[in-house]
Amino acid sequence: MTESIEEISDELLALPVEARAKIAHKLILSLDEEEVSEIEASWAQEAKRRSNELKEGRVKGILAEDAIRMVRESLK
Repeated sequence: MTESIEEISDELLALPVEARAKIAHKLILSLDEEEVSEIEASWAQEAKRRSNELKEGRVKGILAEDAIRMVRESLK
């Protein structure tokens, strides 16, 4: 393989969202069980942290439609 990780990353990031999601999923599945468990535990911890922030009023939620619109506008 002659391409650097940076070059491959740039090419992958240029793909549509759906393609990037499929590739990300395949890469995660390629990790061993222990690594996947650690990743899942990290996401669970992050989800709990965010949930607590919402419950405690430290952050305010926004509608999914608004979030998607803001992301799309930022990508233009």
